[in-house]
Amino acid sequence: MRISMQRKKELVRILVGAAVLTMMLGLSAAAFAASNNAVENAQYGVVRVIDVIKVYKDGSFDYSAGTGFVVNVSGNKYIIATNHHVVEENPENVFVTITDIDNCLWAEVLYANETTDIAILKVSGGLSGRRSMKLLSPKEIHKSQDIYCLGFPGVVDGISKDADMLNSRIEDITITKGAVSNPSFTDLEGRVTVLTDAVTNPGNSGGPMVDEHGQVVRVNTWGADGNVNGAVSIDYVIDALRSLGISYDSGLSEAEREAQAAEAKKTPDTAAAVDATVYSNGEGDGLAADFSGTALTVVIIAAAVLGCLAIVLVTLKNKRRPEKLHKEPKQTPKSTEAPTEKQLQLETTEPLTSLLNVACEKGAIAGKRVISSNAIYIGRDPSKCGLVFPANTPGISKVHCVVRRESFGIVIEDLGSTYGTFLENGMKIEPNSPLAAGNRCEFYLGNMDTKIVAKIGE
Repeated sequence: MRISMQRKKELVRILVGAAVLTMMLGLSAAAFAASNNAVENAQYGVVRVIDVIKVYKDGSFDYSAGTGFVVNVSGNKYIIATNHHVVEENPENVFVTITDIDNCLWAEVLYANETTDIAILKVSGGLSGRRSMKLLSPKEIHKSQDIYCLGFPGVVDGISKDADMLNSRIEDITITKGAVSNPSFTDLEGRVTVLTDAVTNPGNSGGPMVDEHGQVVRVNTWGADGNVNGAVSIDYVIDALRSLGISYDSGLSEAEREAQAAEAKKTPDTAAAVDATVYSNGEGDGLAADFSGTALTVVIIAAAVLGCLAIVLVTLKNKRRPEKLHKEPKQTPKSTEAPTEKQLQLETTEPLTSLLNVACEKGAIAGKRVISSNAIYIGRDPSKCGLVFPANTPGISKVHCVVRRESFGIVIEDLGSTYGTFLENGMKIEPNSPLAAGNRCEFYLGNMDTKIVAKIGE
């Protein structure tokens, strides 16, 4: 049977498409499996931390519980990082559980910093199987990046059959996946914080936030309404370890991984080791991200066969089908100008109890108030600001600052003003660094002569 030249070209296109599809599926499946294993293996660096606050005569006790992660192993000595607020109630009675509340070790608090909310603990023996985690700093986390939060949330203890036992085995650790919503947020305490929608609960505090390679990039610290959760910078942990003279394992940035992979290609024997080590137990041995080669091969072959069939069917079906043109509807560009006071008031249709309410209590426009469902700009420029000061008002820039309503409360941002924006306690708000301020906040513009009150509701 003779095959026409046209038919040969079609078959070549089909075979090339199938080869490309097979390669893409293979690479994607391998990357997905390696990433999943790296995150799951991160569990071997996580522990539960308990602070026993008060013990009663009947043997019962009050406690607070959180999570920690191993940052250094030397012989039978384990160094663990956690949040300061996990151990602050009674730092003399801090324990790390091995399997449950009946099997735990006393922990010495080596370092505690309320400002950064970081504590460093030391435990002797009993944590065999736990490994130190790699700390990645500096780390350029970007918006929408996938991250994973590990820990022992109290809500799980509450629904467990053995709720009072505080089970702390590897299989009891939870892993929640989320995306970064703000990589450089400054919280009320002035800490550099990452905001994420990964679900965390009381009990997760002090646990590691890891990237797809299982490297610690932040420390889970607090949560707010609206599924907004914060994790402080891993640099605070690194600074604490350096001040104590304790070594730690550094992670690899993406650029370093690419360089290592390029170097490995030159030496085939070492290529398999590029991304194998995620943790170190203090003696240099690694925990490889192993996964089933047989299962992966089956998945790739099956996907390739299905892909080839799909390409053949689509090619034959559409061989002479004319291409349809699709014209996108014309989009009206959105204005980037800040809304005026009049626009803010006209667009407000929500109940007053949920609106942003900003008023000048002291200063040139004392008594003036603006309500908005979103954001209110403050300054001397009437074309850009909702709360407008006279043109000759001293200490006020044209567009001085903005107050926004977020799901978790009020956020204040100084927009690079000449004279500064200050909280009621005198702390200066860093320019262009949004600051969470709860549901009510008082602040000053330039000096103490101009006082602004922002709140949610009337």
